[in-house]
Amino acid sequence: MGSRKLDHVKDNDISVKITFSKRQIDTFKKADALARQARIRKNQAKLDQLLEQLELSKAYEEELRKRQEKNPWARNYNRKEIPNLKLEDLLAFKKQLENLKEVVERKRVEMEASLSLLYLSKSDDIKN
Repeated sequence: MGSRKLDHVKDNDISVKITFSKRQIDTFKKADALARQARIRKNQAKLDQLLEQLELSKAYEEELRKRQEKNPWARNYNRKEIPNLKLEDLLAFKKQLENLKEVVERKRVEMEASLSLLYLSKSDDIKN
């Protein structure tokens, strides 16, 4: 009887190892699937956030275009969409933007100087 139990235990030991091995593989498969789902959810959240930002940007761009159309002082250049521009056009546009930046900076400095003169004159008026 004792040797039979040992033989029976050896048979069970092999079947237990096989069962454990199968369960281990299934567990790893499930863990991998859960990890994949988590990555998908994370990427979906990022995508939703980017789409929301895109929609806000489009709405902002549309609002700016409407304001520009209403503005009678706005200059209507031969405008093209940026993706449709060629390299030469883009370089020319870049140069125009750089020139505009310089003009704006000059005007800002002038306004700061005139503002500081205005403050000085007001402080002199208060003292007198």
